[in-house]
Amino acid sequence: MTTAERWRRAIAEACAEPDPARCNRQITRLHYELSNALREALGRESGPNFHSWAVWGSRKAGMTIRQEDLDGAVRGATAAAALAGDQLVPLQF
Repeated sequence: MTTAERWRRAIAEACAEPDPARCNRQITRLHYELSNALREALGRESGPNFHSWAVWGSRKAGMTIRQEDLDGAVRGATAAAALAGDQLVPLQF
């Protein structure tokens, strides 16, 4: 099996995972591994690559999938609604 075939297989397996949280963890791990592989291919001085940033994005998405950020989102929405409510102008008919 070639390297490309191994990557394709790992990606297909991660995408086929029915549990969203587990799927996200597998995808995050693959981005991490791809980031390291690309850094090795390009040289360490090349800096962050797409997959380096994708690890961060996938972790943030995982927090939402697992609803770990739900309390913060509710607090933020409540605060925004309170501020918006203070700015409402009564309609005149």
